[in-house]
Amino acid sequence: MIPVVDDYLSELIQEKMSYLKNNVALTDSLLGLNANRLNSLKTYLAQNQVRITKGYPRTPAELPCVCILLSNEEETQMGLGDYGEGTYDTENQGKAEADVVFPISGDDIPYPYCRVTGFSPLTSIRSVTNVSTGWSIPSSHYYLANGEMGLIAFTSTEYVEDGDVVEVDFDYWQYSSEDLETMFDLNFRLEVWTSNGDLTVELYHLVKWALLSGRDDLVQKGLFRQRLSGTDFEPATSWFPEFVYRRALSFWCQAANSVPLQQVEYIQSVGTNQSVIVEK
Repeated sequence: MIPVVDDYLSELIQEKMSYLKNNVALTDSLLGLNANRLNSLKTYLAQNQVRITKGYPRTPAELPCVCILLSNEEETQMGLGDYGEGTYDTENQGKAEADVVFPISGDDIPYPYCRVTGFSPLTSIRSVTNVSTGWSIPSSHYYLANGEMGLIAFTSTEYVEDGDVVEVDFDYWQYSSEDLETMFDLNFRLEVWTSNGDLTVELYHLVKWALLSGRDDLVQKGLFRQRLSGTDFEPATSWFPEFVYRRALSFWCQAANSVPLQQVEYIQSVGTNQSVIVEK
């Protein structure tokens, strides 16, 4: 999978700014400003929504805003070679009915069991319901005996009888895929554009807070070794006579990118065709 980092950053900053709008008192513990500046900023945040855009703003009406821009991305060496390959199983959820069978002499399973067909291999059982009685069977009374064959064994006859029909909710491997993996260095620029110098500085530091406080969330989405830096930019001359202050936070990270090369579905059933030729 190729991570869409633009969306991750936009969603994170929007979420943090919306939270701050509803909890402006939190600003007191975030920024080391004097009381007048803090009160002014809290009033602004409570009455306005900080706009988050992908790309540059087009009109003064869009200010103030935070622009998310890609500075550059570059493929980097992932391991001993330029890229890696991996094989992954993709899990899916299924539901099917099966008949309960009591064991006879010579059976591999000493307990009553049922067999789910058409979905294999099973990886886990979510729930089992006895359709014949309407009972939900506790998980302590059954287990996955053989995922390849779809066999579920019942350790007690309290909830099942021979010939009962049960409905099984389960997870199973749907297909296996071979992926090409490579690592990218990514550098994004999050520019704060406003027509007020103080507000530009304050929003810049709030964006920094959003990224630092949401660092673990971004790690969960596959963005590693995150690093921040910042700088001021010259005013955009094309916006004159409107004077625009710009300060940018650079966000650098590494992220793995993978693309499927081949997907192979698991065999769910095997059928045989036989014809008999009778010679006269």
